[in-house]
Amino acid sequence: MKKYIASALAATALFTSCHHDSELENTIWIDSDTHPGLPEYTEWGYNTFGAYINNETFTSGEWYSYTLDDNVIKSGNDTLTFNLTGPSEINKVKRLEFSFPFKHLQWYEDLAELDKVKIDLAKTDVIVNMTICYDYEKDTTFTMMVDKGELFFKRVQRIHLNNRLKEVALSGIFSLAGEFTDDSGTKKRCKIEEGRFDLGINSRNFSDIITK
Repeated sequence: MKKYIASALAATALFTSCHHDSELENTIWIDSDTHPGLPEYTEWGYNTFGAYINNETFTSGEWYSYTLDDNVIKSGNDTLTFNLTGPSEINKVKRLEFSFPFKHLQWYEDLAELDKVKIDLAKTDVIVNMTICYDYEKDTTFTMMVDKGELFFKRVQRIHLNNRLKEVALSGIFSLAGEFTDDSGTKKRCKIEEGRFDLGINSRNFSDIITK
């Protein structure tokens, strides 16, 4: 029943004129039936994500929402950077960032070109960074050495409200296995499983960056 209620709320927010544009910024969290602690995989710009990192949950949080100013996507110099940032929790992963070769996208609506694109995370020209929150004043970012992994933009669709483009719903899945070197110089294994995301991207959380 919870799924049907959430779907109805989302449909109302996206396709009727009685709601403000801000409805698209809200988080709609649907618990996964098969993967405890993660959101269900959806494709409507529900502004949620989740994964198991070494069997611990990394998520956007049921009540945490991306603000309009979060830099979810950056495009520039034929590189696209995609980041997933969750609430700060001590000794927890705070952010995953994927950077990979992709032609320059000037406008957020051009993200539709990512539809059905698969990124091999083990390629040498792909960078995966993981940020861990050791305390509320210190975040440390590590670059992953990926043995195998994939980021799949399973569905990317333009969302219109009152016949005007309001956002691009970026939905997909990811997983990887690899290692990183911590502050002490110790190599640690990392396994990310059941990754999923469904994010609404607009002009304020998409950055067009050109560095000469």
